Amino acid sequence: MPSRSSAKRAWVKWPGELLAGLLVVLFAAFGLVLGKGTLDLYRPYPVAAVNISIAGTSEQVAKQVLHYQMMPGHYDGAARVRGS
Repeated sequence: MPSRSSAKRAWVKWPGELLAGLLVVLFAAFGLVLGKGTLDLYRPYPVAAVNISIAGTSEQVAKQVLHYQMMPGHYDGAARVRGS
């Protein structure tokens, strides 16, 4: 049965096989590190909820909302002309 390696001498064959095995292990390790980095980069992460508080009483907030509903040109950026 012929050998898988084309080298006939053992002092050439065995270092070549060891080098090939080492390269396989190095490329596999590189692929695993690259895959883990990609997963870490694109994995969703938990984001803390933003705590928002409104300064003012509910009556003040309602008054401000009513003001903006009565005067829409003040908050939506629309340029309004009197009499139109």
